[in-house]
Amino acid sequence: MSFYIATAVPCSQLAAAVRRVVADIDPNLPLEDMASFAAQVKDKIFLDRMISTLASAFALLATLLAVVGLYGVLAYSVARRTREFGIRMAIGADATRIRDLVLREVIAMLLLGAVLGITLGWMLMQFAQDLLYEVNGAGTAVVFFALALLTIVSLLAGWLPARSAMHMAPLEALRYE
Repeated sequence: MSFYIATAVPCSQLAAAVRRVVADIDPNLPLEDMASFAAQVKDKIFLDRMISTLASAFALLATLLAVVGLYGVLAYSVARRTREFGIRMAIGADATRIRDLVLREVIAMLLLGAVLGITLGWMLMQFAQDLLYEVNGAGTAVVFFALALLTIVSLLAGWLPARSAMHMAPLEALRYE
């Protein structure tokens, strides 16, 4: 059985008085786990906080891995297309056009990932709402925030390969293999 006492006095000062009153009523009644309401709430939500912290850490790690993977794919693509970029620059393409070619790849990957991610996420959200009681899906603000964050991160990951493609010397690029 649990009892709650509303008081303005701190729990540590009230504990002795509560023990005396209970002992006066029945000395055989045990008193265990005397704590403030705030401490009990903190204990009850500790596991939920830990799980949400871990989920956030894993989401951050997944985003970092996605950025590294995207950078790797784009750097490999730029290295494979070095001769092509050399030919384009030799026939008159400027550095901004080469940069735009690389960044178009980033945007294409981003659009494909966004369409697939939002579609699959929406389907999983519907499944979770049907499966779990009173689980509401993320609002559109969360989806747009995540999409904006991934767009920024993807463009930053694509900027380095695009920058290296912009600064290639045409003759060196034509000799590259």
